[in-house]
Amino acid sequence: MTTICVAVLTYRRPAGLTHLLTDLVPQLDSAARAGWRPSVVVVDNDPDGSARDTVERWRSAGTGGGQALDLRYVHESTPGIAAARNRALAESRSSDLLVFIDDDETPSPDWLVTLVKAWKSSDADAVAGPVRPVYTTQTADWIRLGPFHDAPSLPDGARMSHAASGNLLLDRRVVERVGAEFPQIGTRGGEDSYFTHALTDAGAIIRWCEAAVVTETVPTDRATARWVTTRSLGNGLTWAAVLTSREAGRGAPHSLTRRLATTGVGAARVVAGLGTMVDAAARRSHGRLGLGVHRASRGAGIVAGAWDWVYDEYARPGTRRWRRESASR
Repeated sequence: MTTICVAVLTYRRPAGLTHLLTDLVPQLDSAARAGWRPSVVVVDNDPDGSARDTVERWRSAGTGGGQALDLRYVHESTPGIAAARNRALAESRSSDLLVFIDDDETPSPDWLVTLVKAWKSSDADAVAGPVRPVYTTQTADWIRLGPFHDAPSLPDGARMSHAASGNLLLDRRVVERVGAEFPQIGTRGGEDSYFTHALTDAGAIIRWCEAAVVTETVPTDRATARWVTTRSLGNGLTWAAVLTSREAGRGAPHSLTRRLATTGVGAARVVAGLGTMVDAAARRSHGRLGLGVHRASRGAGIVAGAWDWVYDEYARPGTRRWRRESASR
């Protein structure tokens, strides 16, 4: 019997966590009817352990038939989503599959069964599904139509070099064999790029499942010009950092030549992004404007990443967000 551990990562979102746990009840019921053994582990990354009360209140209320869930709560006090994801890896060692979902996401009907069937019917060692954004009506058109929160656009079953971890199934046996872990990068983002590149570099196969959709409600404070451009810039920083890390793993030195080459890649993307923005103005296209801003910001991040700059996306209060950190490579 296939055993499945669904890991819910949470940080101070009690309402979102409550809704997600309720939504998971029919998901797990469907998995059980398919002959599998599902369970849920909530990994709380709040130093205060605030999600414990939320989980206990949900149990007590019996929301959506709470007794149907094989549910555990664990507290991971080390700051950062990478630490929380590694805790999920540790907590799921006895399961065949680990499936990640976050506390601000909502699974579509039969999401879990769809992911597992995609794994069973293919050569995949991991399966990734789309995370579709849901915006408020106040969101500017260029942000809503831009690629800031979009999932990849891939054919169903496509092989991937890396994947985001907000909607990701992992074969635990493959993870153990490869010895992959999320990097110790504190509260910086991009941990999933490091992790999934490590999997594919070791020969693991990640497949795309177009039908295994989850949606993510984008709050107003994450739908501002400052937030989305910083997010795109952070994507560029991560791209440069992962490139350097992978080359270091193959014995390639982080030379001046490599820094300059990476800088050139980033600068070219900045220029391309600015050109797209000019074209957007001529066409009066909100979507093209969003694409141009994303390209230019991501390119600027690649340039900064080439010279060891990092951005701490999930920094806790009192922590510097920008810094140079060559040791992180």
